[in-house]
Amino acid sequence: MTQSLLKFERDEVEGFLRFVALEEQAIFEKADQLSKRHGPEIGVRYLDILHVASALLIGAQRFLTFDARQGELATMTGLQVKP
Repeated sequence: MTQSLLKFERDEVEGFLRFVALEEQAIFEKADQLSKRHGPEIGVRYLDILHVASALLIGAQRFLTFDARQGELATMTGLQVKP
């Protein structure tokens, strides 16, 4: 197993990383809502919208990204954006 996979497993065991199952339909519905509401305003890409939609569905409070438009969308939805 590669070092990267071992690190993922260790992070999961230590509680730093958590895998969450989401319903595909719910993600796409949430992403569609975000796209209609904020997409034209900031020009965010659909995969970025899917990431933010997923974060909202799992009840995240913080969102980590280095992408300016993705971060702007996350901020607009109430997520605390880092770094």
